[in-house]
Amino acid sequence: MPLVIGLVGLLLLAILIPGRSDGRPLAYRAAVKSDLRNLVASEDAFYDSAGHYTADTIALGYRAGTGVSVEITPTPFGWSAVGRHEQVVDGRCRVFAGRAANPVRDTLPGEPVCEGKGFERRRSLRSRLFRF
Repeated sequence: MPLVIGLVGLLLLAILIPGRSDGRPLAYRAAVKSDLRNLVASEDAFYDSAGHYTADTIALGYRAGTGVSVEITPTPFGWSAVGRHEQVVDGRCRVFAGRAANPVRDTLPGEPVCEGKGFERRRSLRSRLFRF
């Protein structure tokens, strides 16, 4: 009998303690978006001085943050880039500027957009078991 009471008490305690979501995917997404915004500023400054876009990060004076990789594709009248985080398997962020091919529908030039399940918030066990 005391064992049953203890188990019921633990179950009630698990329900009452707020569940925590894993916020790391959101932090990774924020890091990639921040790096892509920095890339937009670097590309704009380079274009103002050189008159064209480049994929050369050294010439841009751009360095991606820890764990972030960026692939830049310049065109004669614009550029696009894809950013990924090494901790996220299925997720990427994209950005474009000028008359480059728009990588994502209904986005604005210079505004990073992220997609993929890797950047979704993982729900806690409590929120998966008890949906109220």
